[in-house]
This record gives sequence, C-alpha cells and structure tokens, in this order.
Amino acid sequence: MVIDSLNLELQDSASKIACLEVRIKGEEEQKKSIQCQLFREKQVLEKLQTDLQAANSAREHAGELLKISKDENREIRCSFRNRENELLVGLRKSEKELADARIREDKLKTSLAEIEDRAEESSDKAAQAAKQLNFHIDDSSRKMEEAQKNLHRTKQEFKDYLQNAEGRAIKAEKELADVTDINRKLEVELTKLKMESEQRLSDQQTKYVNEFNKFKEREISDMTTSLDSLRTQRQVQDEALENLADELHSTRESRDVEAKSAQNTIIKLNEDLQKTLQLLKIEREKVRDLNMEIKRSNASLKASQKRIVVVEADRIKATEDRRKEVENIQAQLMMEKEDKLKKVEKCSRDLDSARELLEQEKSLCSKELLMLEKGLHASISAIFSERRNHQSKLREEYYANFSI
Repeated sequence: MVIDSLNLELQDSASKIACLEVRIKGEEEQKKSIQCQLFREKQVLEKLQTDLQAANSAREHAGELLKISKDENREIRCSFRNRENELLVGLRKSEKELADARIREDKLKTSLAEIEDRAEESSDKAAQAAKQLNFHIDDSSRKMEEAQKNLHRTKQEFKDYLQNAEGRAIKAEKELADVTDINRKLEVELTKLKMESEQRLSDQQTKYVNEFNKFKEREISDMTTSLDSLRTQRQVQDEALENLADELHSTRESRDVEAKSAQNTIIKLNEDLQKTLQLLKIEREKVRDLNMEIKRSNASLKASQKRIVVVEADRIKATEDRRKEVENIQAQLMMEKEDKLKKVEKCSRDLDSARELLEQEKSLCSKELLMLEKGLHASISAIFSERRNHQSKLREEYYANFSI
C-alpha cells in the first residue's frame, strides 16, 4: 500500500512537472511573441516619430494659418464689439427718453389736477384743458415713437395705452357734467397704467437682455463652427498643395536626371573628339617626320648625283621607289584624314542635334513648370477667393441676424 501511494505521488509529481514544463514552454512562446510585438511596436514608434515630424511641420503651417484666422477673428470681434457698444448707446438713449416720458406723464398728472380744480369753475376752461391734454398726449406719443425705434413691442403697447388715454380724454370733453368722477377714475387708471407699463417695460428689458445674450451665444457658437469648418477646409487645401508640391518635386527630379544623362552623353562625345584630335596630331607629326626624311634624302641624292652619277643610279631608282611609297602613304594618310574629318563632322552634327534636343527639352520643361506654377497660382487664388466669399457670406449672415 505504501509503495502504491508512493507510486501515485510520483505519478502526480511527474504530471505536475510535465504541466510546469508545458507552462514554461507557453511562457517562453509568450515571451517570444511579446518580443516580436515589442519589435513591431518599435517599428510603429519609428513610423509615429516620422509622422510626428510631418505633423509638426503641418502644425507649423497650420499655426501660420491660425494666425491669419486669429487676425480675421479679431477684426470680426472688433466689429461685433463696436456693434454692441452702438446697441448699448441706443439702449441708454431709449432709457433716457423713457425717463423724459415719465417726467412728462408727471407733468400731465399735475395738469389734470389743475383741470379738475378749474372744471368746477367753467366748462370752457375744462374744454381748453382737455385740448391741452390731447396736444400734450400727441407730443408725448410722437416723442415716444422716435425714442423707441429698437423696442417695437413696447412701442405698440405704449401706443395702445396712449390711444386709450386719448379716448378717455374725448369722453371727458363730452361728459363735462361728470368731470369729477371721471377724473378720479382717470387717476386710478393712470396709476394702474403706470404700474403696468413700468412692470411691462422692466419685463421687456429683461427679455431683451436675455434675447441679446442668447443671440450672442448663438453667434459665438456659429463663429466657432464656421472656424472649425474653415480649419478643416484649410487642412484639405494644405494637403492638396503638398501633393502638388510633391508632384512638382518629382517632375523636377525626373527632368534633372534626364538633363544629367544628356550632359553625360555630351561629355562622352567631347572626350571622343579630343581623342580623335590627339590621334590626328600624332599622325601629323609622323607626316612631318616623313617629309623631313624626304627632304634629307633629296639633299643626299643631289650631293651623290654631283659626285657619283653612274653608281648612284640604282640608289636613285630606290629613292624614286621610296618616293612612290611615300606618295602612296601620303595618299593613304589623306584618305584617312578625310575619313576622320567626316567622322568629326558627324560627331559635331550629333552634338548639335543633341544640343538642340536639350534646348527643346529645356523649353518644354520650362513651359511645363510655368503651367504648373500658373495652376498653383490659380488654385491658390481660387482658395483665397473661396475664403473671402465664405467670410463675406458669414458677415452678411451675421449682420442679417443682428439686424433681425
């Protein structure tokens, strides 16, 4: 039994060891996979660094564009602040005119009290007082209309109240007998109207201020959204410009490579010409040496003819043979010279044709570069025109909303 238990324990330990080995292998594989992932992440980080460098350059370009947009936003904000100041000045003027209207209402109250005192004396005085009241009410209504151009709602309500007061004054003219009762009712109603008008004016002022603040917030949000859209458009336009610049760079590099190859061909042709010229110089020197030998031989022949005529006959024949050989050699040299000159002329023609081709290619390259530059200028002008049109539209919408 003990042996069986020990065997079981050994089997359990062996199974545990096998499990541990499997785990160790799995951990090693995980380590390898982690190392591979780290290597990939390093590559990704290197790519990200390159992307960050490109992004930094793009940020710098975007910073310049943002500076331009900030300047434009400053101008818009300045115009907006000036408009706000104008509105505040208009509100202050309207408040002053309302205060003047209240003072005039107080004066009307005093005049009404005087009318009440004089109504008992005579009906004529009461009629005159009613006319004065109507006149003062007309003046006050006109001045209120001039003062409250920006407050349309308060203007209409005030007109209604003034019309009611005019109707009541007309009724007071007709009912002179009941002047005292009507005047008391008018005082009560005037107090109520004043309270109501003051309350409504305060409510309308608060509403106007709240609406103005909401309008401000809306315009600010619209401006931020428009700025975001402009930024996105500028980013797209910057990408397009970068692509165009890359295309220009690639075309310039290809043209530079072609120009270098053409220059190399020209250099090779020049080297070949120099070699042929050197060979011609060497052959000319050989011909000169032969001519000198011929002259020397002629001189020696003349001397030998004077001394020995018969003995040197064979030598004369030999010299004549040599002369013929020299003439043949000279003719051959002349033929070779002509052939080489023809080759030189062909090389010069090839050089001229190559130069003409290079000039044509240069002209074509310059034309294509000019066309690309014109396209760039046209695209840039179109972009700026679109920006200006968009800004003008935004300003028109802003002023339209503001006027509304």
